[in-house]
Amino acid sequence: MMEEEKIRVLVAGDRRVGKTSLVLSMVGKEMPRDLPAQVGPQVISPEVMRSHLATEIIDSIADPSELQDLVRSSSVVVLVYDITREETIEGLHTQWLPMIQSVSKEVPVIIIANKIDLLDTLEEEDRVDRHRIQRVLRRLLRDFPQVEMGLECAAARNKNIPAILFCAQRVVLHPLGPLYKTNERELTEPFKRALKRIFRICDKDGNGPVSYTHLTLPTIYSV
Repeated sequence: MMEEEKIRVLVAGDRRVGKTSLVLSMVGKEMPRDLPAQVGPQVISPEVMRSHLATEIIDSIADPSELQDLVRSSSVVVLVYDITREETIEGLHTQWLPMIQSVSKEVPVIIIANKIDLLDTLEEEDRVDRHRIQRVLRRLLRDFPQVEMGLECAAARNKNIPAILFCAQRVVLHPLGPLYKTNERELTEPFKRALKRIFRICDKDGNGPVSYTHLTLPTIYSV
């Protein structure tokens, strides 16, 4: 849902996963030496985002039970975990995503693995693939259809922040859900029917296969 013609991005997750650092990085602000536990709503103008809508970024507390109203009013939830702390990964599955799903089955979710800059400080056995976001996403995509994608970042080092903003905007303005079921890796039935109709319209000679010549602009505009 877009309230007051804004894309509302809710940044959520456990304590000390880097939510506030991520919010400040997303709006291009420097990190203060004494980082507060939470900052107020931050707004990015449409000109900066090259969009017709402003983007409002909401920092949040680390208690899933207190965020229902914010989830309801959000366009997208950016759910953050600390890539160096296994318990924050488990919390996505046991607390955060069940809460979001119980409040709204429509709001899209982007999973963010923060603090990838700290991986080099871990012991060798803790740097194996089990911490990487691909493995985390595999389980979440299976159980929670609202999860659309995942990204790794280092908020304190401003690494990969523009990609998060772009993806948050994209899942709202160009949602994948009506077209593709990520948990089943399959096109939705309405989209399948729409594609079949397009192919039938473009198949002017009625021979079944659609060739490149069927997809030329004069053919499509002559429908």
